[in-house]
Amino acid sequence: AMAVLAVPGIASMLLLVALRTGLDIEEPEPPDPMTPAARTGLRGALGAGLPRAFFLFAVSSGATTAGLVTFGVISFHLSTEHVLSLAAVPVAYAAAMAAAAVAAIVTGVTYDRWGARVLYVLPLLVVAVPVLAFSNRVAVAVAGVLVWGAAVGLQDSTVKALVADLVAGPQRATAYGVFAAIQGAAAVLGGGVAGALYAVSVPLLVVVVAATQVMAVVFLARALRRPSVARIR
Repeated sequence: AMAVLAVPGIASMLLLVALRTGLDIEEPEPPDPMTPAARTGLRGALGAGLPRAFFLFAVSSGATTAGLVTFGVISFHLSTEHVLSLAAVPVAYAAAMAAAAVAAIVTGVTYDRWGARVLYVLPLLVVAVPVLAFSNRVAVAVAGVLVWGAAVGLQDSTVKALVADLVAGPQRATAYGVFAAIQGAAAVLGGGVAGALYAVSVPLLVVVVAATQVMAVVFLARALRRPSVARIR
């Protein structure tokens, strides 16, 4: 099964080569050494000079990432509680990925039409995941898995569109690096906390997830109130 994954991996690399050779990509000019975008060293790697609205949004996204229960914990529940058979768990995951694809397209189109306010949907999805997915009823648990997939689709695609709107081109690569680092740290923390709380109390887990999403909404609202993002609200 792992060897089969080499097929899409090779296809992806070939497509990247074809795209790179087929597109006329202009190499960016080196930034002025006096501008914030040209800062190097540790401060530059940590995002010195990036707009405050970006960091507010990064904290919001970190909170949603930490609150989104991992599929590892969900699949543990589905199998140990005999909600689904072991063979059905990867099928449920595949269905979640289909939901992710649909959610990414829908929210992407919505973002282009109505702006970043569509991101307020994500905390609602994140809160709904443990409420539904940790049920012992098949239909409810599967609905939770699909909601989880939709949240992943929104988080992995449309969320990142706001980073591009918040940060100018010369600093955008640094911004995406900092953003990914914050999300990664939040994922590690949230995954550990979710696993620990699941073993103690699912209702407590739901409460903690809800608290993180209140935080996410507050920081997102503050980020979108900044003058620099008024055009994309």
